[in-house]
Amino acid sequence: MDLVQGRYLDQTDMQWAIEERERLGQLYTSALEELACIYLDINELDQCLFICQRVLLHDRCNESIYQLEMQVYSALGDRASVVRRYQACRIALQEDLGLSPAQETEELYRDLTAS
Repeated sequence: MDLVQGRYLDQTDMQWAIEERERLGQLYTSALEELACIYLDINELDQCLFICQRVLLHDRCNESIYQLEMQVYSALGDRASVVRRYQACRIALQEDLGLSPAQETEELYRDLTAS
């Protein structure tokens, strides 16, 4: 994770470099998401949140990462942070993609915030 120092050949705009940059970025995001899930599974919640933050720096519309964050904050008993992370997800998706959160995210949010 610490070996990655920015985007691959970020100063190059040749088509092959753009395609490779995108491919490597997706691999990086997928690996971090897997690592975050592992941390959640073994109850290393601070590490999970740290990884989630790294992913969102790279891809602010990664809905599954927001879901992980909401689960972590729920496990910590921090309902207010669950709400904040859901709102951040909703705003990012709307502003960047013109979309609403997926039904899965909506259901998770309702389940985690139900009184």
